[in-house]
Amino acid sequence: MMRIAWASPWNVHSAIALSGTVVTGELVARGHAVDILRTEIGDELDLPPHPAPGQIRRLSDVDPRHLHYAYV
Repeated sequence: MMRIAWASPWNVHSAIALSGTVVTGELVARGHAVDILRTEIGDELDLPPHPAPGQIRRLSDVDPRHLHYAYV
């Protein structure tokens, strides 16, 4: 099992996020843990997110050292 940080736009108006829900759903179905790191900036961060298989956080709020140790 891998613990994955998926960095992507993740709002309900994003086609990239919509395709990401398919990929992350399949990763979870295969036994992996996936957290979402939202990459939007500005007003787009205020848009509602898609449902996610794990925690949803803003990439800008995450300490890079945490990424190094928390995800493989």
